[in-house]
Amino acid sequence: MTDDIWALKYRKEVDKKVRAEYLAELKNTLGEDNEEYIFRKSLYDERYITQDGQEVDTYIRGFVMLSFYEKGMFLPGEKKKAIEEANKSLSAWHIDNMESLDDMRKQAVYDELFNMVTLYLSLCERDKSFSSLIFGLGKIKEDKLQEKTKNSVEVVSVVVPERLSMEKEFSFFKSVADDAFKERYGL
Repeated sequence: MTDDIWALKYRKEVDKKVRAEYLAELKNTLGEDNEEYIFRKSLYDERYITQDGQEVDTYIRGFVMLSFYEKGMFLPGEKKKAIEEANKSLSAWHIDNMESLDDMRKQAVYDELFNMVTLYLSLCERDKSFSSLIFGLGKIKEDKLQEKTKNSVEVVSVVVPERLSMEKEFSFFKSVADDAFKERYGL
């Protein structure tokens, strides 16, 4: 099993290249045949893909896709499509089969989701249009930015699951999102 310091560094690092270096470090420490290394490497490889010549973070893509359902589902078939999208994200995030995972795999999934939320928060903080008052002009205050980012994460961890009657399915993700937010902002 990994040591706590390695897992903490890996969980918090938002640069995928540095995360790849941490995985290489884990491989050197535990060996390439180690179950934990193999599982964490498979999560990494599933998360970061190249599609049509573009690098894609599939976890963030799923997160953003779910955020589109914030305003609700009004047309026939939209709720069904939203549920399909939610299930696709849960599957990609390995949450759909949490009860069948052992403690090591649950921790690895937790670390990957924690990292996704941390990355999302840092992207929001750096995005000029997200952190501006209007049309990219002026910067909102730090406490308002924290509230805005928190609301943005809550859309995916609370609002959308409630609208889809999927609170139970998203409970693990909600817990991880809460932890990541508290870790980042000390709240």
